[in-house]
Amino acid sequence: MRKILAFLLCAVLPAVGLSAAGDTAPLVKMETERLPDLNIPRSAHVMALGPGGEPVVFGGHTTGFVPTQTAEYFADGAWHVLEMLYPHDWGFILQLRSGRIALGGGAGEAFGIGRSWGVECYDPVSRTFSSLPILDRRRSKASAAELEDGTIVVSGNWYDDDGIGICLPGGTFEPAGAVSVGREVPYILPTGPANALIFNSLGNRGEEIPLTVDRLRGGPLEVPLLAEWRPVPMAESHFDVSSCAIGDAAAGDYSYLLLGRREDGRFALILVRGEAFSLLPLSADIPAEGPGAPLTYYGPVMADRASRQAWVAGFEEPPTGRVFLLRIGYGEALDGGEAPVTLFYSDPLREKYVSGSWALLPDGTLLATGGMPRDNYNPFSSVYRFLPEGGESWPPAQKSRLSWLLGLLCGILTAGLAVFAGYRLRRRAVRAPRHDPATVTPDPAVVMPDSAAVTPDPAAVMPDPIGHLPAEPPALMTRITALMEERQLYLQPGLSLRDVAQALGTNVRYISDSINSSTGASFSDYVNGYRVRHAQALMKDRPSMPLSAVATESGFSSESTFFRNFKVLTGKTPLQWLSEFS
Repeated sequence: MRKILAFLLCAVLPAVGLSAAGDTAPLVKMETERLPDLNIPRSAHVMALGPGGEPVVFGGHTTGFVPTQTAEYFADGAWHVLEMLYPHDWGFILQLRSGRIALGGGAGEAFGIGRSWGVECYDPVSRTFSSLPILDRRRSKASAAELEDGTIVVSGNWYDDDGIGICLPGGTFEPAGAVSVGREVPYILPTGPANALIFNSLGNRGEEIPLTVDRLRGGPLEVPLLAEWRPVPMAESHFDVSSCAIGDAAAGDYSYLLLGRREDGRFALILVRGEAFSLLPLSADIPAEGPGAPLTYYGPVMADRASRQAWVAGFEEPPTGRVFLLRIGYGEALDGGEAPVTLFYSDPLREKYVSGSWALLPDGTLLATGGMPRDNYNPFSSVYRFLPEGGESWPPAQKSRLSWLLGLLCGILTAGLAVFAGYRLRRRAVRAPRHDPATVTPDPAVVMPDSAAVTPDPAAVMPDPIGHLPAEPPALMTRITALMEERQLYLQPGLSLRDVAQALGTNVRYISDSINSSTGASFSDYVNGYRVRHAQALMKDRPSMPLSAVATESGFSSESTFFRNFKVLTGKTPLQWLSEFS
């Protein structure tokens, strides 16, 4: 009987997207960086990224469970407060195609009581707010999505009647239909230019409900898969639900990833393509426990379409202070393979755990702001950046206009001094004693060298696209270079600044500053440059070698990371580059 069961498990599990071998995902420690605190402690707020990846947090409630009608953006190493039109405590957020950010609804008063009508729009360029038409009904804990024609769909409510509302471009929010069951913070997933799915596993009083999928247009959709795998809800951490999109809607690809959980406690990734639901094939089981306690995942998937990776945040329950980040390389599953799964964990943090709002930054690291310990009366103001694959301090240093002008003036002054020095040399040559030219011995100090002898070799002074080093780096840079080129430290997956600093007996800041000043590159770009060059050499010598093996042997943590960095640093995919040498 046991053999029969084992056979059935091996036959069935691959079909439903689980790891048939029951492999355990690798557990990897990650670095954390404490950023400056928010000016206002807050929870039940939302966060989005503006131009250049500038994070902005909106609304929520602060100490005493009191709504705060403020936003904060991070720039120049600090958070700056803005006044909003409404507090949006437990409100929705929606990044519009125009680049602006819509915010709506939320609790009507302190202590999370009631619901509100207000909707406003944030312009991340001017950092200003403007009002939009009010909602079709008072709402709290709602979600919103934008259709291809600019129509905004909203659904979800808290302790009140629910329904579907829409706002056509230039119009007002109007009721658009009933829902099968009231929900809090539902998933709203567009499935085409004029339709969307609406569902969740929690009702509008926080209770578990039968999972029915409503449609904006058409009757409820029957999804047998969801009878077994319930999507992990977005109850406490409010996200823009489009964060889980992995397809290009503009090209007609309406694809999403959701974290699902079965009654026996197992997790899986639910792939939604249009109105079709399936499980994503995984190389290992999604861990249900951390090193010390069961894991609670926040629910929303944060997809990085550029690297074809997805992230889910979580913490141990009861809280140990460790934060966990689940990474799924979904691109490999979409290409016919299995998605690699890795679980990263942090050291225990000062807070019990970080909840609140999360954002995936452009450099592949993740940001968590605010949150609460165990009640809504004393939220955190802390901000953490999590670096699963290492990285530089953030945000990258940017020169101010004043520093740019000073640099320009210094350049002009340096050029002027050089011209003046050349003029003095020529004057000395002209004023030399008048002797018979045949008997005069040239003064080496004033003889001008042949111009051809001093023409710089462009290859020697200009870094190549992958960041070759200057000819004469500083002393520390020489040691870093030797570490990379002689010991090939870059082949170590997950190599961090701390690893290099420890190897050289110095500190992280010195390593970072030395690499940046000598090469103009960040630590991760510098290391990935070596990895890409190593990969190029492998591909030339062994053109039949699988790209997954090339990625692994070059020090990349995954094939998707290899593809992303190769394309960024060379302008070509590995296959495109390889075709030039075949």
